[in-house]
This record gives sequence, C-alpha cells and structure tokens, in this order.
Amino acid sequence: VVGRSQHGVSTVPGGLSLSELYPNPTTGAFTVTVRSMPGRVDRATLLDIQGRNLGELDLMGTRAAGGDVTLRLEVPTYVPSGRFFVRIQSGGQVATKGFVLVR
Repeated sequence: VVGRSQHGVSTVPGGLSLSELYPNPTTGAFTVTVRSMPGRVDRATLLDIQGRNLGELDLMGTRAAGGDVTLRLEVPTYVPSGRFFVRIQSGGQVATKGFVLVR
C-alpha cells in the first residue's frame, strides 16, 4: 500500500482513498467508503496476507456527494478466518485496506 493514514483514511497521493472498513473485525459483510473517485469502481479484489488473489467481491455501491462511493462487500463463506486485504481499483488507480475476518 502506497500512502499514509490520516484519521482512519488510507490515502494515495493524488488518488483514491479508503475509509476504515466497518465492522472490523467482520464476520463476512463490511462497508468501506472510497473517496476522491475518478469514475466508477471497476473492481474489488480479496487478497490474503501474502497478497494472493482470492477472487473478486461483488460491488454493491451507492454514490454519495462529492464523488465518494460507499460499498457494501461480502466475503464468500468458503474463506476461513484470518487477516485479509481488499483492493479497490478505479480508473487505473488502486487503494488497499486490511481487515480481519472472524468465522
């Protein structure tokens, strides 16, 4: 992840930023707000702690004011408990945020 965290928001200079995932830890479903949207969210990818791609997450977004999008994402039931990352891609920009899954 390139960037820094300020007030619970991961930032990439001149790019996307992600708010804290809620709830975290999660039992499967969580929300995250994507700020500074250059367009639409193209992809949400689930990664394990080693960065391996575990698959795409369904996008269920609601556009908010100022180009922000709040996404409700759900981790598939076959994924066990552990530490994971969600990678959001939009218009060629990428932002990543970690979370804990408790089954």
